[in-house]
Amino acid sequence: MAYVEIDSDDETKKNLIKTKIMEKCKKDLPDYEIPKYIECIKKIPYKNTKHDFKQLEAMGEEYVKKLGE
Repeated sequence: MAYVEIDSDDETKKNLIKTKIMEKCKKDLPDYEIPKYIECIKKIPYKNTKHDFKQLEAMGEEYVKKLGE
């Protein structure tokens, strides 16, 4: 799971960004490092000036759950 911070509600723009990121990852990274999902969010959560990984993990679980519905 990878997160991209983008302040836009335009789904076309989000999909284009996700596609470009995935293409770059496939070109430059080994297969095991390529994210399975890329999620665009308005703001990366922070806690004490660091990424809030617990909140990101919860957001990821919710995103994957939505994909399964």
